[in-house]
Amino acid sequence: DRIFEPFFTTKPEGVGTGIGLSVCRGIVLAHEGQIDIETGPADGVTDGGTTFVVRLPIMDDAPADGMPDEAAAGDPARYRFLVIDDEPDVGETIGEILTVVGHQVDVRSSGVTALEALETTRYDLVITDLRMPDIDGRQLWEKAKALRPELSDRFLFLTGDTLSPLAHQFLIEGERPYLRKPIMPQELRRAVENALTDYRPC
Repeated sequence: DRIFEPFFTTKPEGVGTGIGLSVCRGIVLAHEGQIDIETGPADGVTDGGTTFVVRLPIMDDAPADGMPDEAAAGDPARYRFLVIDDEPDVGETIGEILTVVGHQVDVRSSGVTALEALETTRYDLVITDLRMPDIDGRQLWEKAKALRPELSDRFLFLTGDTLSPLAHQFLIEGERPYLRKPIMPQELRRAVENALTDYRPC
């Protein structure tokens, strides 16, 4: 029952992250599909094996020229995000969840490389882990705000543990949006939509 839970794994410690199937499920659900598990009976020679069955809805006919129609091409819900997490697998997972619904995502694994990206690229939203070894999420927000003031209210923070007094003051008292890990795809997309309410892409 827990096989699709993010970060759940039966492998030994240090082997695998437990997010592969969670990512797969998120991608399938983003396409309004369904993924099921079918386990065959053991026959004394094999253990029966496990099959993953993916069902996806039939899409409408594409335009004759193979290009998206004007409504899709001009969809204001397409944004560019910067995702920062010092655990690369987590950052890539978040990127996949958002990319599959049409957004453009750049992933960085440190606050230093994130600042380099912010110096050269305009982003609609920054999604960052709060605790990182070099520049943490709060420091990144402060530096990004100085670099690009318009980003001050376009940050979404991620946290994986109990909030320290400083983090509590920054997030709760500052009324800044945040999500606790592990993050479900639907929860992430909902938080992104809320963070960008009444906003138009750069």
